[in-house]
Amino acid sequence: MGHESQTEWGWSIAIEIFCGGTAGGAYILSALPYLIFGSTIFLTGVVASLFLVCISVFVLIAESTSLRRVPRAFSNIKSPLTVGAISLSLFILFSTATVAIPHKGSATGALSIVVWLAVAASLLTIIYPGILMSFMKGIPLWGGSGPSFLLLSAALLSGSAVVTLAGGMGRLNFSLSQVTLWGLVIYGFFLFIFIVTGGRSSKTARISVQWLIKGNLFLLFMIGVIAMGWVVPFTLYIVGMVSSSPPLLHIGSCLILIGGILMRYSLMAAAVRMPLLSDDSITPTYWRYH
Repeated sequence: MGHESQTEWGWSIAIEIFCGGTAGGAYILSALPYLIFGSTIFLTGVVASLFLVCISVFVLIAESTSLRRVPRAFSNIKSPLTVGAISLSLFILFSTATVAIPHKGSATGALSIVVWLAVAASLLTIIYPGILMSFMKGIPLWGGSGPSFLLLSAALLSGSAVVTLAGGMGRLNFSLSQVTLWGLVIYGFFLFIFIVTGGRSSKTARISVQWLIKGNLFLLFMIGVIAMGWVVPFTLYIVGMVSSSPPLLHIGSCLILIGGILMRYSLMAAAVRMPLLSDDSITPTYWRYH
């Protein structure tokens, strides 16, 4: 048997991971002024994160082969998918409370606890896909901690872009544009390390990397992810910060989001299986039935 790409995870899972991770990143950045400086929470950013995580949950349920299997996502303690289902649910609960408490003007003393719990749920929402991938030993590209760090940096970057588009510039106690620029640097670093590490790994992982940089995913990855999703936004942010041009920053943020979705899909589409896998190998559909 030759090398074949996995087909269980496609655009829908890429969108689910993107929306969930971006929601987590947007919430964390929106809550930072409150947690660090004791200032107000950027509630518009929290609402945006709540909207995104609801999309993530909707896609996750729609992708399920049977609605009867949805409760198993909360009861199978052996599965990292359970961590994801619980974190998404808690994220919705705590982010809703974050918006409701200041609006109602009651239980304001509990706000700090709610925000810290929401940040914890946000982090779990961001990192659980990478943990889930690392269990799939039959797909070397997803092995190790590389996907987790890549998805974490991408989630914080896209979250920063969402907060920017939601009007966060000038509303936070730090320079959001500088945070986004540094986010681009860190994301670019982890993306570079991910590609270099994969290119020097097993034969199967090298095939995955070749698909990304030379093969049938070349246009999607090199132009969509690298050029449009990183190089152009990085340039626009530098020019926009020097010239104090918010429109350039907004365009750069939109491109960051587009590139973020394409990166998640590239990560799915380039996942090549090792040949001659046993029947009980952990695959992208394994956790649905175990």
